[in-house]
Amino acid sequence: MDATKLDLAKLELDITSSADLVKGLELTHRYKMKAIIVHQDLIGEAILRRNRHGGQFKIIAPIDWPRGQSYGINKLIGTNVNTMGADGFEILLSNLHTPNDIYAEINDLSNFILNNISKFSEVRFVVESSIRTQEQIDRILDACKKIPRPTLIRSDHNTKIQQSKANTDTYIQFVRKVKSTVPASIVKLSGNASFKILEAISSFDTAGIRFAANIVQVDELIKEVHNKQKPQNVQPDQPQLDGPTV
Repeated sequence: MDATKLDLAKLELDITSSADLVKGLELTHRYKMKAIIVHQDLIGEAILRRNRHGGQFKIIAPIDWPRGQSYGINKLIGTNVNTMGADGFEILLSNLHTPNDIYAEINDLSNFILNNISKFSEVRFVVESSIRTQEQIDRILDACKKIPRPTLIRSDHNTKIQQSKANTDTYIQFVRKVKSTVPASIVKLSGNASFKILEAISSFDTAGIRFAANIVQVDELIKEVHNKQKPQNVQPDQPQLDGPTV
């Protein structure tokens, strides 16, 4: 496969520390990624830096990571004002089992965000497919198709998962399941963003698929792509997202 067909714009970075924020924003801006996930404590600074340099990407806040222990709208209790200003929310769902409980959580969260924060917010759900049963996953997806379309469904919140649980085969299976149940939603794969896996998934299907990655994984992918052929969507002349915080 031609390396130029591995579209780096389909990546979305997870930024969990202030040390990675500036570089993460620069990479997102430079490679035209659609969004970046930023720790709640860094949302305000991320928005300032993006707006100062005319970035077009969305800033997404992770909600109830890493365990998903709160239920329903309780996940949003304690969320600061800056986080409420994010363009969307990537919500780690609770470890529920009954269809009614799963639907109630998803429906309550979607309604609260769209009605009380912004009707333009992206509502994203994290399934945790590597640790949940297929029955739980099926029930989550069934619930998602009963609400106003969730923008995106992410497989796991971790960007590094045991290979046996996050590989080409498990990813393709997850994509097929989501697309057959909630076809309008974007599918986001998380766990092992290696060149080999992304290449295989991109050959299988690229429509409506994104990949979660951390800074180290993105650096590796960029190096590998550049070693094969310079990406066509790089814009080296764009301003750098650096400098002191306002």
